[in-house]
Amino acid sequence: MMLTENGLRLSKSELAALLAFSATDPASPYYGVHFKSSVPDDSGGDPLVKARSTDGNVAVDAFGHSNLDRDREWFVSRAFLTGLSKLADSTHTVLLQFQGASLHHAAVESAAGQEVASFSWPGSGAASGQISFADSAEWDRRLKLPSRSRGVKCLTMKTGSLRLLAKLGAAAGVASVECYPPPQDDERLLVRAEGDDTTWIAMVDPAIATDAD
Repeated sequence: MMLTENGLRLSKSELAALLAFSATDPASPYYGVHFKSSVPDDSGGDPLVKARSTDGNVAVDAFGHSNLDRDREWFVSRAFLTGLSKLADSTHTVLLQFQGASLHHAAVESAAGQEVASFSWPGSGAASGQISFADSAEWDRRLKLPSRSRGVKCLTMKTGSLRLLAKLGAAAGVASVECYPPPQDDERLLVRAEGDDTTWIAMVDPAIATDAD
């Protein structure tokens, strides 16, 4: 995942993982994906872009690279992202072509960087600029990774949750992911997948099967 002045570029697998965690009910405040770029302060560090997706139960943050020199954020409709995803296959990347706080157009590109399809959204556009993600502070707390000093424990997981982990691994381009068991059996599992370009931190419920792909 990479944000430049030309827009936000994601692989098909990255987009699929974000959609897997997103709410499917158009009435939900989580019906879409929140993207936020941040520029580090004087303490150093590199500019980042973060994507957050949740259905209110499971959630994921993805961290990628940015070369913008200012903070920006957008909430992009799931309907737009789903339509765009249908035009791409596993070899393609997608480019969200933001114009200020708006999003009306996106492109599907080949591995060689050639545009092979385009997708447009009429009217007011598919994105809204907003100050923060819905319930941002709560999701920040819940998606914070625990200390590695926590004791190891056994955790039984539903296969539906394992499918979510497989999507994270595919999005990061890795064969394995790190799992952090919860302190209490009724809490959710935190997962980390680190790829060359994007790091994913997710929260899944091992007790709930997720049937949707």
